[in-house]
Amino acid sequence: MVVTAIVAIALVGVLGVAVDMGRVFIAKNETQTYCDSGALAAALQLDGTSQGITNARAAVSATGNAWNLGTTLVPAPTIEFAAAAGGPWAANPASAAGYSYARVTANVDVTTYFAPILTQRTSQTVKSIGVGAQLPLSTLTQGLGPYTAVASDLSSPTFGLVVGSQYDIQWPQYNGTRAGCGAGNPEKCFNQDICTGDQTGARKSTLWKVASVWSSSTNGYWGGSANSDIEAEVLNLVQLQPAPLNSTIAMTNGNKNAQASVLDQRANQDGDRTDSTFAAYKLNSLHNGRRLFALPIVDPSGPSAATVVGYGLFFLNTNGSSSNYYQQGNGNDGFCAIFAGSYVLGSQSTGVGAVGAYKVQLVQ
Repeated sequence: MVVTAIVAIALVGVLGVAVDMGRVFIAKNETQTYCDSGALAAALQLDGTSQGITNARAAVSATGNAWNLGTTLVPAPTIEFAAAAGGPWAANPASAAGYSYARVTANVDVTTYFAPILTQRTSQTVKSIGVGAQLPLSTLTQGLGPYTAVASDLSSPTFGLVVGSQYDIQWPQYNGTRAGCGAGNPEKCFNQDICTGDQTGARKSTLWKVASVWSSSTNGYWGGSANSDIEAEVLNLVQLQPAPLNSTIAMTNGNKNAQASVLDQRANQDGDRTDSTFAAYKLNSLHNGRRLFALPIVDPSGPSAATVVGYGLFFLNTNGSSSNYYQQGNGNDGFCAIFAGSYVLGSQSTGVGAVGAYKVQLVQ
């Protein structure tokens, strides 16, 4: 009986410690979930600006995760940012440029009820860390629209595109043999006005490359050629084929002006149909991202071909709360969109890089 009593006390102690450790493991899972989701939410907001840092902090706060079986908020998590996986980490970086990593750290104290019998410790500190980052992609198999933007400077980080400027994503009708058309006057190759960003002197070589390398029936479309395919690509982001960097994609023939109504339909699905700049659009809480379009940036390489040199995010134009901006033209007109910057899958903002495509994922 004495031995049984001693063994029973030991068994109760061991079972008690097991219960306490089980609670510790549950707390670890709860706080780790919080840190991971917070890090992902924060990384999605980073755009190289101080406002992006502010938005990242707000995103962590909005995750609303709790621990202790969902009864207690995680207290005072630490939120830090870095430009590389190895740091250095800063809670308030002096300059947000290049900061593409977000780290969320949480510490909670779990009260132990049985462990003090053996260890004399009445609580156990649980620490969890989650790190999310924007990682570059070399190919996109989803999310790209059926239009393109043409690079003018392959050595430039933005390929000659200027954030906030309008560029042709569908070119107006043109012909490289029109009267007056040539390398010195490439704007005369086009039957209609081109977008303002493509009218700058620095883009003259781009206009001439479009007019002289592409055939007159290549207006900037790639992927599908049927109206139904393009409609699915525009409205539902059904990307029909991958577009890896440095690969050649086939350009489809024709000026798809029939799709003007589809572009307007997509823009009209956005909660913000009135802001005319991407900067104002980002600050409008009504926006839902439908006016944002990820497109390949290409270099014309043949009559019906182009080389993918990068990716970019473009902002669709509207002319009011019930827009028919793209439907106002005719079959010879081009479509203009505003270059916003880099594209981040799942985000309604641009990324840290000036151009490119990024995926947010956990790295720790």
